Amino acid sequence: MTSPGRRIAHLISDGVPDTAAAKFAAVVAGAVRAPTVLILLADGDRLRIAGTAGVPEHWPRSGTAPARSTLAGLVVTENHPVIITDLGDDPRVPVAAPAVDLGARGYAGFPIRDPDGGIVGVLAVVDLQPRSWSLEELAVLDDAAQACAAFVAVQCAREAADREHRFLDALLQSLRVGVAACDADGQMIFTNEAIRRLTGHPATPQGQADWTRRTALIDGHGRPLHPEQLPLIRALRGETLRDVEFRAETPDQSIRTVSADAQPIESAQGDCLGAVACIRDVTDQRRAEELATALARSKDEYLTLVGHELRTPLTSIAAYVDLLRDTDPATVADELPGILDVLGRNGATLRHIVDDLLDLAGIDNGHTDLADEVVDLAATVTDAVRAAEADAAAARVTLVLDVCPDGLVTGDPKRLRQVADHLLANAIKHSPPHSAVTVSLTHAGPAAVELTVTDDGPGIPSDEQDRVFGRFYRSRQSREQRVPGTGLGLTLSRAIVERHHGSIRFVAGPPPGARITVRLPSLSRTR
Repeated sequence: MTSPGRRIAHLISDGVPDTAAAKFAAVVAGAVRAPTVLILLADGDRLRIAGTAGVPEHWPRSGTAPARSTLAGLVVTENHPVIITDLGDDPRVPVAAPAVDLGARGYAGFPIRDPDGGIVGVLAVVDLQPRSWSLEELAVLDDAAQACAAFVAVQCAREAADREHRFLDALLQSLRVGVAACDADGQMIFTNEAIRRLTGHPATPQGQADWTRRTALIDGHGRPLHPEQLPLIRALRGETLRDVEFRAETPDQSIRTVSADAQPIESAQGDCLGAVACIRDVTDQRRAEELATALARSKDEYLTLVGHELRTPLTSIAAYVDLLRDTDPATVADELPGILDVLGRNGATLRHIVDDLLDLAGIDNGHTDLADEVVDLAATVTDAVRAAEADAAAARVTLVLDVCPDGLVTGDPKRLRQVADHLLANAIKHSPPHSAVTVSLTHAGPAAVELTVTDDGPGIPSDEQDRVFGRFYRSRQSREQRVPGTGLGLTLSRAIVERHHGSIRFVAGPPPGARITVRLPSLSRTR
């Protein structure tokens, strides 16, 4: 037998209760007035009894036998019906055929075929007496065998549908895209694993009222979307959606951005059968796009800001070098000290920019080692304030210092001083004349100290506050008022503070003014 035939035989034997096969055999027996009917199914090179009617007491009602030794096997071998009036006189009868040994004399066997014409079983009618089969009886048996074949076709269709269902189910379950489908009444009939992870929906079917109430999609206020706004309901009403974005609250209460495609499912006649929706989590994609945009913006700002900061001192240096080269030394002798001072200041400015860039790169990627020493932060901050007094005086800004004693931390004293210097320089250059910059160091509980620098400058616009510590960030006012700077000071300060297991934040308040607070673990905690 062919392997498809064997598979179908198993389908029939697994799918048909013995009572159903026995009832069919009894109907056939009554139709042709035969004492015994057997339905046998092929199972490899053997035949198995699937149903019987009217078998004598000493005959088996179940079990298998080698096909080559049975009369049914003869039907399979010859590939057509086998009609025998008297088994004792027909040379085709296999030696030791079980039916002969059990006393059978008349026999009529018709093949049961699958949709491809292969034989998967035999409908056998047995008489205990020699029997001449009428054409009418043979026609009935042929019809009965075809009825069995029709059942085989149904089973084949079921098997094909089951295979397709399993294939499609495995395919949909393996997708990272969430898929949900409902029928025409809105009953949720399918959800794959991806959408269940996103929404928390169970795998079991749900009525429309249940799953719409439990939707993970939310509006801008964090409330569940109205059922009429849900992609699947919109598709059920005939709408087709492509790449429509929503917000979703997952079972762990995180908020994700999802993109939905949805469309109705229709029959060939255009009747609504249901709807299907596909939900993709595009949170990471959107973040990547935002980061790419921010990176491009930072690149442009970098080229603009650093280019300007580099060009200004370089232009000055080049101008003075040209002056010295083109002018008689005796003529500029009196001005030489001043020229050298300008060249020195511009060189220092360039060195400061390069140092900041190198520091930031090294600290960000972990290639810069930090010292691990006991640092008196109060003394460090006090020294930074004293060093900034000259710049503050030049800007007509008053420095107010208020530090607590015992502000001990562990870390790199040079880098912590660098943070204090950056915060002070930033506050001074953004403060208007005759204003004050307040520097305070306080204990924040037993485990931390806080350094706060407050100025009376223009502050940070609310729409820019989340970018304060971004690389190359400079506020709109700073750019408009041409306040010098590269936008690296706060970024570098944050990198240093975080390497010290601390935090730095911008504290928004009523303008004018800005406040930057640095929190570091105190020595009692680090020990």
